[in-house]
Amino acid sequence: MKYIAFIYKDEHDDAYNALVPDLEGCFSYGETFKEAVEMIKEAAELYCEDLIPLPKASTLEELLQRDDLDLEPNAISQIIDIKI
Repeated sequence: MKYIAFIYKDEHDDAYNALVPDLEGCFSYGETFKEAVEMIKEAAELYCEDLIPLPKASTLEELLQRDDLDLEPNAISQIIDIKI
């Protein structure tokens, strides 16, 4: 299953934060962009491990139109492929 994650550099330190909006509460971080991608993929896989059915994956357009999603201006979208 493929989900969209958003990754952005924290303005207070050099870490990168990551979240998957379709998986409420699924957050992670990494010291580099690459590490943040790896960590959010792992976090999403653990999050989905016991979910049946899996939440529907939204399109980028759907995510960007959500009023409840307050993204950082420097957030970059990244497709992650969840293996469960």
